[in-house]
This record gives sequence, structure tokens and C-alpha cells, in this order.
Amino acid sequence: MDKKPKKSDLLSLNANISTLIKEVDDARKDITNGKKVDLNQFLARIKVFCDALNENPPDESDTQKVLDSIKVLLEKINKLQNELTNLESERIGNIEDPENNGDAA
Repeated sequence: MDKKPKKSDLLSLNANISTLIKEVDDARKDITNGKKVDLNQFLARIKVFCDALNENPPDESDTQKVLDSIKVLLEKINKLQNELTNLESERIGNIEDPENNGDAA
């Protein structure tokens, strides 16, 4: 008996993607509020999601919907990355120019 690979259902995939989107939004809020953010657990959850998606892709009829949701997630991750890059640039600028961070004598 030949088994077909199990397909991921759209509701489950969208719920997982929505959870990941919320985590990105929460991280962006924390960064805006000056909190440090550890993204290691988030990255691990992204890997688990991607591995599961590769093992059990959605039904062909749902593929475009899933791709659209993933596109939203990627856009939010890109915004987070840009914000982190900007913060790092500001931090380095403050270190190089002590007048900007109040360390000048």
C-alpha cells in the first residue's frame, strides 16, 4: 500500500504563521521601547515551521494562500531586520562620537 504524503491543512498553517507574525510584531514593539530582544527562540520556531512545511506541504489549492501569508511574515521580518540594523548603526555612531552619548568631558 503506497501512502501519499500528509498535507498540511490551511487553518493550521495560517495559525502558525499568525503566531510568528505576532512574535515579530512583539519584538518590534520591545525594540521601540528600548528593550533587548533575543531572537534565538524565534529563529528556532521558524526552522521548525519551515521543516514541517517541507515535510507536509499544503494542498495545491491552498499553496497561494500560504505563500501570501508567508510573504506578510517575511515583510515584517525585513522591517525588524532594518530596525535592528538602524539601532546598531546608531549605537556604533554614539560610540565613535562621544558627544552624542554624553561621555564627553
